[in-house]
This record gives sequence, C-alpha cells and structure tokens, in this order.
Amino acid sequence: MTVTTLGQPVELAERLARRLTRYDEAIVVVRVIPRDERELKAGARWADHYEIRAYYTMVTSTTLDVLEAELRDVPGVYMTTQVRPHPDNPWKNVFTNPQWPEKLGIRRRDRNELRPQVIALIRDPQEGNQP
Repeated sequence: MTVTTLGQPVELAERLARRLTRYDEAIVVVRVIPRDERELKAGARWADHYEIRAYYTMVTSTTLDVLEAELRDVPGVYMTTQVRPHPDNPWKNVFTNPQWPEKLGIRRRDRNELRPQVIALIRDPQEGNQP
C-alpha cells in the first residue's frame, strides 16, 4: 500500500481544499477516489494510489490552469490532466495529458459525463512519485 501517510480520502480532500487557492468568489471542490494498481476503485485500505478530482464552482480555462499548477506542487502527485470539452463537439470531453492512463481517460465509461476539472494521481511521497 502506498497511500499510508496521505490519510483517509476525506481527510486528504479537506486538506487539499484548504491548501488550494480560492479563485475570485469560486469555491474549490475536491474529491478523492482510492484506486488499486489496475486503476479500479478500491477501498482506502487497499489503495495503491488516490485519484484527486478538483474544480472550482465557476470553471474557466484559467481556473483549470491554476488548479493544475497547484496540484502539481502537492507532494506525491506524479501525474495531472485537465478534462475539457472537445473543441468540435461540446458533448464530448478531452484529456489534455497524452500520457494519461487510458483506463482513467479515453477508455473510462463516464468520460463524457465528467465536468471540466483537473484530475491528479497521488501516492505516498515517501514511496516516490513513480507509478
């Protein structure tokens, strides 16, 4: 298990929400999903890493850029991407990081239902930042 020092998902979400900058009047929302080594949802006890989903209540390309930059600076974060509407089809989403795992991006079933947001993968900083 490589999330031992990160705490439970709710605790990590609260810490990150306090750490991330407020943008104008927008509130930051943070969700943490435990994932196993196959990128499937798992109980926190058996998680290999956590998936962090963060967005402001008022989303723009600027707010996504700000969030992604801040999440990259969090110890243990080893990969980030933005979920944005497809430029030619607003009913589809694109992931901005071409190295983003397919299971969490183009092959995920709910990819087009995701709101514009930043997704980051994090594991215990003491274990190193490599997947």
